[in-house]
Amino acid sequence: MSIFPSKTSNSISVLVGGVLIALTLAVAQAQTVILRGEQPEAVHADRPSGVSIEYVLPTNPELQELYNRLKNRRALEKIQEILSPFRFSEQ
Repeated sequence: MSIFPSKTSNSISVLVGGVLIALTLAVAQAQTVILRGEQPEAVHADRPSGVSIEYVLPTNPELQELYNRLKNRRALEKIQEILSPFRFSEQ
């Protein structure tokens, strides 16, 4: 038996899964940009952590609700804050 009702548990799982997917895609994009030697378009000089974020609309309409939830809850900004103590080398 779960502490959370099934619907809440499923929502949490979807949200966490979406955040993990977004983080994975951000890392993959950063690696691609580094390998190409380019600067990403969303780079901001005032970003303290060196981690830039960008919300991109999903092409799959089924992911629109998840996208809206992540954006409204500022999920990528929270991940950026979590990563702020780390310094990544610029190549």
